[in-house]
Amino acid sequence: DFSRKRRASTGLQVLDAPASVEASGGAASSRKLLVGLCGDALIEPFWPEGLGIVRGFFGALDLASSCKVWVESGDDEAAAAHFEAAFSQLKSLAAKTRAQVLRPDEKAFALDPATRYRFAGRSTPRGAGAGAGGGDAQRRSSSAPASRR
Repeated sequence: DFSRKRRASTGLQVLDAPASVEASGGAASSRKLLVGLCGDALIEPFWPEGLGIVRGFFGALDLASSCKVWVESGDDEAAAAHFEAAFSQLKSLAAKTRAQVLRPDEKAFALDPATRYRFAGRSTPRGAGAGAGGGDAQRRSSSAPASRR
């Protein structure tokens, strides 16, 4: 996979708001900006394996899930750890590793990376939103419909 040389080193950052934003908004010191990369800006597509669109969509979902963690928890580090855990799985996704990286039930894929990736660790503290724990109900995004068994 030649694309290893063109990957972003950091896909998500929480920055202090610039002075111009603080001046126009009033309460200055508590404002922060979440900046994230997704799609081709995050990871170079690898077209020979057909991974470009998959990596693009999964990267966008991973970023949105991290935004959700940040908004719900207010914890910059939890959001960044949530993103990095998903990004490490996304980087390892290839045609040969698909079965080891992705969960088998594509219809269950939702906003939460735990619905797509097989990684065992959860990067989000309990109660902080997506990826918060063990059971199936906790793995689903609040916007995802419940699966029938």
